[in-house]
Amino acid sequence: MAAADVLPPEVVRAVVGDGDLLDVVAEPLGGGTGAVTASVVRFRGRVLRDDAVVPFSLVRKTVRPVTTGRHAAAAVRPDHWAHWRREPLAYASGLLPDGPHLFSPRCFGTGEDVVHLEDVTGPAPSPVEAAAALARWQTPTHVAPPVRPWLADHPLAQRLAVTDLDLAAAPDGSAPDARAGAVLRAAWTRRRALLARLDDVPRVLTHGDLGLGNLVRADRGIVAIDWATTGTAPVGADLALLVLSLDRPADAVAAVAAYLAATDPRLAPERVLLGYRVTALLTGISRMHWMLARGEAPPSGSAELLAGLADALGADGP
Repeated sequence: MAAADVLPPEVVRAVVGDGDLLDVVAEPLGGGTGAVTASVVRFRGRVLRDDAVVPFSLVRKTVRPVTTGRHAAAAVRPDHWAHWRREPLAYASGLLPDGPHLFSPRCFGTGEDVVHLEDVTGPAPSPVEAAAALARWQTPTHVAPPVRPWLADHPLAQRLAVTDLDLAAAPDGSAPDARAGAVLRAAWTRRRALLARLDDVPRVLTHGDLGLGNLVRADRGIVAIDWATTGTAPVGADLALLVLSLDRPADAVAAVAAYLAATDPRLAPERVLLGYRVTALLTGISRMHWMLARGEAPPSGSAELLAGLADALGADGP
């Protein structure tokens, strides 16, 4: 395939400036498992400019509508978390973070179903670094959360609207002890009441899928990738997703402390903790059930973490 057929000239110019494109190689990537992701491809090439050969690298992400599954009917709405056009719109909007604490990948061009992005590589940040950077970017947005028709509107509520787990029929091993299992079942029966407690929690701009795997410590700072689910949600929601991606309980405790320490002082810590606890608890229960139903073992200590959150929320009462 000719180079001109796979990369628009204006995208190449945005990456390396003027010059003659010498060659380019496309490398399909194994990532990109989001609901709306059609493909993720890395392009490596060279440009001849002023008698010098300049190498470049970028990533092209192509998106598509969700047509199957329980979210397909609702995902046609622009404010649904699985709406397919959100990522190109987000990169074109100027809403995504650009430092000094958190960055999004540089964007070199968007279309209706495609976005060309900086090829970000590097190790994951520590949970403390990630949580602090997230709070410093995110929590000041509670003062005036942006309004765009394509921003995801409270993804947890959207997911729970079509989620009806039968925890009484959960496979054996849903928790390492009987009490933890009972606490989680009681919390799930009260999920709508718990969700309603978020009505008074301030909203902030969110990433929507901020596990540690979507964070990279690059040369210029911490970069968050994969903005397909960006939207607004109760403060603490992204922190919950970060914590659920961690392996060690000590890392979870440290991440929560770092987020609170870096939070905008105009936000009450108890509001942040409420948003974090409710989101982590309900998301974690549904994920645990999903794994157990497929014969997968939940991460070690996850049941105890969730039971602790339920206790803190008083969710194990009658």
